[in-house]
Amino acid sequence: MYFVIKGCFCVCVYNTNLYCPLDLPFRGKSDGCLYHKPSMAINGKESVKMLSVGKKVLYGTNGVCSVDDITVKRIGRVDIEYFVLKPVCSNTSTLFVPSKNTALLSKIRDVSSPEKLKKIIENPPEAGEWIDNKIERSESFKEIIASADCERLVALIRLIISHEKEQHSKGKHLHISDEKILKEAEKMVTEEFSVVLGVEPDKVISMLV
Repeated sequence: MYFVIKGCFCVCVYNTNLYCPLDLPFRGKSDGCLYHKPSMAINGKESVKMLSVGKKVLYGTNGVCSVDDITVKRIGRVDIEYFVLKPVCSNTSTLFVPSKNTALLSKIRDVSSPEKLKKIIENPPEAGEWIDNKIERSESFKEIIASADCERLVALIRLIISHEKEQHSKGKHLHISDEKILKEAEKMVTEEFSVVLGVEPDKVISMLV
């Protein structure tokens, strides 16, 4: 893996099983050379997240990860510290999160306690009301996914599954964008309940709906 800094762009050639250690947005193909623009979210601020090797965290839609290492990589003339995260449900992916990138660090949270998850199972959150406007619904759903809040994710899953059953009773199908959100939410919730409580992954959702 290597990087060549050219002006305001970074040319990154890397193993496609690894996430770019710069964690910068890219445009281009999913393999080969990717062109990155510098992230404006870093701003040189020190991270308030304190992560230690071996700790398990939830990192957005990447699901539950273990902090595998804290390392420093030299990019051009700059030494950058990274948290190295390994998704627990993937043996091939490695995530490099810059320790000063507050935008990316804001996506990391501690996994829920066993007590909290057991309470959710015993008393699942209400599903809420379906939003008919597609744009408003999409924005609302994406915000819940981004929050990675376990209770809100469970409520979202219950809402979409309830709507899906209603659609099926009318001979209709779930909208593809809602189906995608449902899969993302189920993945995040399934991993967290499975890791924390030791529940079989294929049994988690049925316990919550």
